[in-house]
Amino acid sequence: MLESNKTHVDLRLDLEIAKAVITQEIRGLEALLNGIDSCLPPVVESLLAISGKVVISGIGKSGHIARKIAATFSSIGFPAVFLHPAEAGHGDMGVIANGDIAILISNSGESFELNAIIHYCKRMGVKIVGITRKTDSTLDKLSDIAVIMPNISEANNLNIPTTSSIMALSFGDAIAMVLKRHLGFSAEDYRLYHPSGYIGSKLLKIDDIMHCGEEMPIISEAALGIDAILLMTGKRLGCVGVVDANGLLIGMVTDGDLRRKIKMDFTITKVTDIMTSNPITVDEGVFAVEVMILMEQRKINQIFVVNGKHEPVGVIHLHDLIRAGV
Repeated sequence: MLESNKTHVDLRLDLEIAKAVITQEIRGLEALLNGIDSCLPPVVESLLAISGKVVISGIGKSGHIARKIAATFSSIGFPAVFLHPAEAGHGDMGVIANGDIAILISNSGESFELNAIIHYCKRMGVKIVGITRKTDSTLDKLSDIAVIMPNISEANNLNIPTTSSIMALSFGDAIAMVLKRHLGFSAEDYRLYHPSGYIGSKLLKIDDIMHCGEEMPIISEAALGIDAILLMTGKRLGCVGVVDANGLLIGMVTDGDLRRKIKMDFTITKVTDIMTSNPITVDEGVFAVEVMILMEQRKINQIFVVNGKHEPVGVIHLHDLIRAGV
């Protein structure tokens, strides 16, 4: 490994280099933007017409870009796999099937590692979308749809893939978002494909984590304060919902309400004299993150979920949201 020169750091020069790199990459993206009208539609049209999946391949930096594009396609419900060109020649070629389409990425268009995949696709009648910067290259000539990236130079004097990588990555993202529109892919669909991690937690519906049925602490408006205390203790959610004769939520008793009215004789005091009337509620089907924001804004720890009739269908505690990673 080359050792860095730690004896003298010219921060101004470092910033100049960094800004020059980003500026050059922006030039590449601007050139891609100016040419997107002609290169994007045929790719999207071909992808929407397939009955199989997308097989994406590339070597080196192009391979990393190909892997990311495949992951993005899959994340929106458009089946895609990354095929390593070196492994393809040792048994993995069988992943390519009739009805598939191959997207091959090569900056030079002459990556010999892709030759076996190109030959196989031609033999099997699998359409090839080639993404390269070099016209008249092997990939350009043999692709059914050739996408020629703008010939904007790399952001360095050693031809290290920088500008070309950014353009290919952005083109893949652009395709994915267009496919998303055609698929009618929704936030609910996205949560289905991302049940774990940060994104999944932010797209959780409150219905997925709320306490409902027998877990709900619900009491009649005719009950006494002591009944609310016993129910609250048993359900361990720090609250009780109060409903009228029609089953509609009219109030809520929290442990805070009990503390504020500790001098009352709860054995003879009606629960309606203790409760907070017309408590804050949320509708069923809302996103859990929306409930978290509301609870933080209103500084409350529990909230009831109601249906269109204002009947309680669930209750959520702040700790439930935290445990779910919201």
